[in-house]
Amino acid sequence: MATTTTFKGLDLACGASGADTIKAYLMTVYVTGTYETATKPAFDVLAALQAQYEPVTAVSVKAVTPFRAYRSGATVYDASTVVLSGTGNKTATFRVDNAGSEIADATALDGYFSFLVVVAATGNP
Repeated sequence: MATTTTFKGLDLACGASGADTIKAYLMTVYVTGTYETATKPAFDVLAALQAQYEPVTAVSVKAVTPFRAYRSGATVYDASTVVLSGTGNKTATFRVDNAGSEIADATALDGYFSFLVVVAATGNP
């Protein structure tokens, strides 16, 4: 079983109001399941914005930076090496590390990761 990544929420971190402006959001996703290096966790930035702001029709993702790690007892799991793909770089796929190294296949995950996401959105988020 691979991981399942579920969008949980977003907050506007900074940016002007109006259409087609660059804004920064704090996006939180919930990752559960068994980690597999071949199918890393991913989330869709456009779908996340549309869940919160219906008029958004497209995005151009400029950057995704891990913001908050997930802690399970004494173990801290960090999101790292974010790769953007898809139209407008809307999909963010990330590696999960512990102590600076990628975690092993079959590691169970069940927690929240937060990212600072910089986008130019079409519509009025």
